[in-house]
Amino acid sequence: MADQNATQIVAVDYAVTEASLAALFLGELKLQRLSVEGVQVPISRSETGQVGLVLQPDVGTDAETAGAFDVAKTLETVLTLPELDEFKTLEIFGITIEYDDALTNKTYVVDGARATLDRTGDALKVFSDFALITGGANVATVEMTYATTLGQTAGDYGISIDQLPAQYLAGQAPFLSWLAALDAPISGSIRGGWDDSFAITPTSATLEIGRGRVKPTEGTRPVAFDGAKAYLTYDPLTQMMKLDQVRVDSRELQLSASGYIKATISEGVAEDFEGHIDIADLSANPSDCRKCLSSRIHHCSPNNSQHLQTIPNHSLNHSQLMRCVISIVRR
Repeated sequence: MADQNATQIVAVDYAVTEASLAALFLGELKLQRLSVEGVQVPISRSETGQVGLVLQPDVGTDAETAGAFDVAKTLETVLTLPELDEFKTLEIFGITIEYDDALTNKTYVVDGARATLDRTGDALKVFSDFALITGGANVATVEMTYATTLGQTAGDYGISIDQLPAQYLAGQAPFLSWLAALDAPISGSIRGGWDDSFAITPTSATLEIGRGRVKPTEGTRPVAFDGAKAYLTYDPLTQMMKLDQVRVDSRELQLSASGYIKATISEGVAEDFEGHIDIADLSANPSDCRKCLSSRIHHCSPNNSQHLQTIPNHSLNHSQLMRCVISIVRR
C-alpha cells in the first residue's frame, strides 16, 4: 500500500474484500468489509518520545516517520471517501510489529498480532492484541482499544496488560518510570485519551504487581515482596500523580498508603519525583519491629516524629519513602 507520492506505507501478504451487491448492480463499488493478513508494521520512538509509523523508503532515500495523529488523520480521510461510505469492518491478522525505541535504546519484535476496526455511522472502535515473549517461559499479553468519531480529533484509549515486566511498562510511560525499580510482573489497565486540541487528558491506571523484588539503586540490596497494588491518576497538565491507594504485602511488612507525587517530565523522560505520602496502615513482622519502625521513621522523616502512631501524614519524597521502606524490611 502506497500514498499519492508512491511511498510505501505498509506491506501485506494478501487481502480479501466484500462489497455491496446492490451498489454493483448500479455500477458503483461500495466496499463493506476488508480482511488482511501478513502485515508488517515498523514503528519507532524518537529520543524525544515521539512515536510514529516508519514509512518504507525508496531505494537510496532515508525512511520517513508518520506521527500517530498523522496516521489517524489519513485513516479518517480514507474512511470518508464515497466508495467507503458503507464500510463497516477492517480485520488484520498476522501482524508483525518491529518497534525501534531510541528513547530506551531497545528493539521489540511482535509476531502474530491482530487488530479490528468497527464502524457504526461515524463512530470508530479499534481493538488490537498481541503476545510478547519477555524471556524464558514468560509470555506477556497486551490488549489495546481506541474509540473516536469521524470528524473529531478527540479520542479515548485503553490498554490492558497481563504479566508484563515492570521495566517494560516503566520504559513506555514516563509517569510510571518509577516502576523500573521493580523486578516483577504487572497486570492491570491504563485508560486515557486526548481532546480536540490534541492535548492529553488525565490518565488513570490500575496496577496489580506480582511477586518480585525492589531495588531502587545499584547500591541497595534487593528487597523481596509478595505482591502490591496501585490505583492512580496522572494529570499531564500539572504533571501531578494522585495515588488513590497503594498496597504492599511481604512476609515482613504490610503497607497501605495514599498521596500524590509531582513528576517532572521533559521530552518523554521523567527527571524527578517528589510528593506527599499518607500511610494509612502499617504492620510488620516480627512483633518487636514496632519499636524499630518508630526509630526508622524518625530517622527518615523530615517531620521528626517520635512514635509509630504519628506515621500518617508524613511528608516524604520518593527517595525518602523508598529508603524508609527498604530499611524497615531489611531488619
